Amino acid sequence: MFISVTKIISDVGEDKTFMEAFLDFGTFAVWIFWGIGVFFHAMGVFGANLPFLKRWEEDKLEQFIKEDQQQKNEWE
Repeated sequence: MFISVTKIISDVGEDKTFMEAFLDFGTFAVWIFWGIGVFFHAMGVFGANLPFLKRWEEDKLEQFIKEDQQQKNEWE
């Protein structure tokens, strides 16, 4: 919000009307691009099960199981 307010004040200081400054794309560009980034991050965390992520998860589980078996065998 601070960025948008600063942008509006700057534009008004450069002889734009308040409505021109408020409706300028640059005023909302930060919010739009951050929103897109947050959306894709949320999809990666909570969203669709992408096949390559599922395979990576399975590989990591197998790796951890093998490491646990090796540690168990060392202590026996």
